[in-house]
Amino acid sequence: MSDRDAMPLVRVPPQGFEHCIRGRTGKVGRTEVEFDVTKTGRVTNVRVVDSLDPCFDKYVVRAVSRWRYSPKMVDGEALPRYGVRSEINFDVEATG
Repeated sequence: MSDRDAMPLVRVPPQGFEHCIRGRTGKVGRTEVEFDVTKTGRVTNVRVVDSLDPCFDKYVVRAVSRWRYSPKMVDGEALPRYGVRSEINFDVEATG
């Protein structure tokens, strides 16, 4: 088996943040997180590193904590991957 970085398998979208977008349109939020992936593919140590609106942060952390990865592989051995970053954007289309 060749070496490879951790790869996403399951990405659960944030839920429950509706009150953060009420009455707003366009790009209303962005949260950048950093986290670690264990050698079993679980996401741990999720932390917000940048955010446009802290209202979204807890929903992003909760969702990212449920993501699953195929672990990093080196010489056929699963290893933890530290410092993975991902950005979640919240865009709301105007209605009416």
